[in-house]
Amino acid sequence: MRSRKEGDDIGYIRITQFNEQTYDGLKAAMQKFQQEMPGDKLKGYILDLRNNPGGLLDQSVAVSNAFLKRGEIVSTRGQIADETQRYNARPIDISGQP
Repeated sequence: MRSRKEGDDIGYIRITQFNEQTYDGLKAAMQKFQQEMPGDKLKGYILDLRNNPGGLLDQSVAVSNAFLKRGEIVSTRGQIADETQRYNARPIDISGQP
C-alpha cells in the first residue's frame, strides 16, 4: 500500500492487494492525512484499486466498511442454502469525516 497527499486537501491511497495488513495500513494512512491536513482542510480521499488482483475477503470487507455506513458489501452463495454468507456495512468511520 502506498499513500501520498494530492495537493493540499486530498489523500491518495493505493491498495495493490488485500493482505493481512491492508485495513491497518488504510487506517494508518487516513490518520496520517488527518494530522497533516487538520480541521476542515482534508476534503476527501482517492482510493486507487487499479490492477488489484484481490486477496483476503475479510480485508476487502473491512476496507469497504470504512467508507460505507449501511447496506450489503458482498455476499457469497453456495449450492446449499447454509453456505450463503452476507457481509453488511456497520456504522463505523475511521476517516474522521462526518
